[in-house]
Amino acid sequence: MRETYVVGCPTREEAEARIRGLYPTELEVRVFATPLSVSETKEQKLMAGEFRPWQ
Repeated sequence: MRETYVVGCPTREEAEARIRGLYPTELEVRVFATPLSVSETKEQKLMAGEFRPWQ
């Protein structure tokens, strides 16, 4: 199963930590985080600290 999220965090590490926090620690989770450009962030209307499924 693959899920995609948008996370309003200043660093990739913080975004990965927030995503990992959704899952039980015993579950193996692979996280691939890619930063969004300023224009992509504006298009998503993403607020700082916001976390939501990618649509």
